Formats: sequence, C-alpha cells, structure tokens
Amino acid sequence: MVKKSNSHQYQKQQQKQQQKQQQHRFSQAAQQQRILVGLILFCVVPLLLHNGTDSTRRLQKLMQLQLQWMNNNSATSANSSTSSTSTSSDTATLLSSHNAARSRSISILDYTRSHRPLVAPCEHPFVEVRDRIVPDDDYLRGVRRIPRQLHIAWITAVSTPTTSSKKVHKETTRDFRCLHYQQAKAIDMWKERLPNYSVYFHDNYAVDALMEQSNWPEFPQLSLVLKCFQMKSAMLIDLWRQLVLYQFGGFYSDMDVMPGPNYTSDTVPPNVDFFSLSDGAKRPSQWHFGMSPHHPVAYYSVLEILKRVLDLPDITKPNLVFTTGPDALKHAYGKCFSWSKDHDIFADGVYHGCYNTTARKIGHEHYDEYVYQTINDMVEVNVPGQGMRNMTVRQQLKHDAGQKHWTEQQNDIRLTVSAISCWDHLYQLEQQ
Repeated sequence: MVKKSNSHQYQKQQQKQQQKQQQHRFSQAAQQQRILVGLILFCVVPLLLHNGTDSTRRLQKLMQLQLQWMNNNSATSANSSTSSTSTSSDTATLLSSHNAARSRSISILDYTRSHRPLVAPCEHPFVEVRDRIVPDDDYLRGVRRIPRQLHIAWITAVSTPTTSSKKVHKETTRDFRCLHYQQAKAIDMWKERLPNYSVYFHDNYAVDALMEQSNWPEFPQLSLVLKCFQMKSAMLIDLWRQLVLYQFGGFYSDMDVMPGPNYTSDTVPPNVDFFSLSDGAKRPSQWHFGMSPHHPVAYYSVLEILKRVLDLPDITKPNLVFTTGPDALKHAYGKCFSWSKDHDIFADGVYHGCYNTTARKIGHEHYDEYVYQTINDMVEVNVPGQGMRNMTVRQQLKHDAGQKHWTEQQNDIRLTVSAISCWDHLYQLEQQ
C-alpha cells in the first residue's frame, strides 16, 4: 500500500511538473507574440499614418489576424487556460488602445446628431440646419488623401469646457441646430458649391462631445489645460477645429466664410494632405483649411495651443491670435514643412514636409478668388420702433441673437474673473 501510495504521489508530482513546464513554454510564446505586436505598432504604424483611414483599417485587420492566431495557439494548449485568458486580454487591450488612438469607431454623425428631432421649432430669424452626407468613394479607394467633408461649427455661451462627462446643458428656448439665417446662408452656399462634399454642422453638443471624450491618449494634458479656457467660444473652437480634423480629416471653415468664384470641388489636388489659403501675414488660413486624418500639423497644433495656454500669465487676457489662433497653426505648419529663413513655405506653392506629407498653400494675393467673408457686409434690418436700418451682418447677429465678437467676450471675462496665471489657476483648483 505504501509503494502504491508513493507511486501515485510521484505520478501526481510529475504531472504538475509537466503542467508547469507547458505553461512556462506557452508564457514564453505569448510574450514573444506581445513583442511582435509591439513591433507592428512601433514599426508599421509610422509608415502608414500619412495614408489616413485606409491604412488604419489595414493595420486593424493585421492586428486582428494576429490576435486570432494567438488565440488559436492558446487553444492547442489544454492545460494553459489561465495563460490563454491572460494573453488574449493583453492583446485585446493593446488592440483596443491602438484603436482608441488611431481609428475611433464613433462617427461624425454620432457627434452632430443631425438626424434627431429638434427640441423646439426654429422661429424667425432662425432656420433649421441639417448635415448633408455624400459617399466619398475616391477617399475610400485611396485616390484622395483629404476626405471630401467640410466641418462648420457654432456654439453659444451656454456651452462651457469641462472635464465632467456628466455635464448637462442648460435648457434653452432655441434648439442648437437653429441658426440665424445669415449664418445658415454660408452653409447652404458651401453645399451648392461643393455638391460632392459632405457638410457637417457642429453645435454645442457636438463640440462638447468631441472635447470631452475620454479616449484622447495622444493629448493626456487636454482635460487639465481646458480649465484655463475662460473664453467659452472663440478659444474653444480654435482648439476644436484642430481636434476634429485630427480625428476625422476634411476641411474646416469659419461660419462667416463663403466660397469665392474659383473655389470648386477640384480646387484641392487629390495628392495633397494639407491645404490652406493665406491670411494677411502669410500664415495658413486658420479660418479655412484642410488636412488628412491624424496629420502631424493638427497634432503639433494641439500641442502648441495647450503649451501656450498653460503658459498664459493671465487667463483673463489671452491674445487669441498668438495663443490658440493662427500663430499656433503657423508654427505647427512650419515645424512640419521645415520653416527657415532660407526656405519660404508661406508663399503660394506646393511643399513637401514631415512624414511624406504634401501641402498646397494658396497665396494671399489670390485670397478673394477662393473665399470671402460676409461679417462686414451691409444689410437692411427692420428694428422695432425704428423702422429699417442699415447695419453690418455682425451688428445684425448681435441685434437678433445677442451674439458677441470674441473681443467683446474678452472684456466681459475681465469684469467677472480675477487676473491669474494658468499655472496658479490649476493649482488653486486642486486645493479646493
């Protein structure tokens, strides 16, 4: 009996030893596979980024196949269920992290919610604005680098930057998708001029949803620095326009920018992944420009904006042009396309830059051939008690909707917020 007992115990010990060796071999194989996936991420991804969504899809498929192969390997090991679960979990986490950073599954329509019913009917002088969706076969087939889609945004002071995902908008008597007819006119003109482009209007909800989404691993400091954004519209949209183009690609246009006589669907060549006109200082036109998704200029622009806001000596007196505005875009563009005294990248021309990118920049001398701004156009408005009066579109928007220019908003902030640097503001918030 003793011999049988010892023999049985010896067999059990041998089985345990074999199981440990088998698990160890599988663990080594799993580690090798994780390294392989890491090499795919760090070696293949940089080569594909400039090609946009198609390359991302190919990379996703490659990683999914890798995940499937690893899971098949794990199934062949009968006694390694724990190790198999760990390996699958690690790889799925890695794939999930990559997808969050490179190809978020949420669509533009999930943000704009253009399909939803209005909260309340639009009343004069406001009109309803809906997105127009047009299939972009050329971009999906890789013929074009910049997708044919135009992003236009307008937010009211009701919307405020916050890091809370539970923020609830204050109810207003007007739906955010009800725009003043003067503003809606610009969107209609773009739809008419670019019949094969999708045109998206982003309201308060859409802008906030993009800013507050949790999956911004590329910009981990975003939610922190947003606390120093005291101007709830202009500063926020300066940053948002870079983020929306970084995530989805396409073109951004200010609400008061309309297409000029020479702007057509063929204005932007298919082989460029950055496009802009030029402002009076020869900077890229921040009020109308376009990029492919995940473009380095958009990435650099976001970092440049966050750095400049963080360094503000007084958050109540930001110089928007040099903090979040066109100067930040200028430096991001210059970084990518090798700005130097001997290399003028701001004149009219085509330029080749970082990560195999190509830019088409139209000089300021041709500016009015492609776009024009309507904010200072004269219009006739019926003012109660005063009859018909001549005023600018900007004055009409203020009269009809209470809309203020960012310079006026800045003055209001200085009356309600004490002067303080961004660094000190953030520190004081942490102490509360």
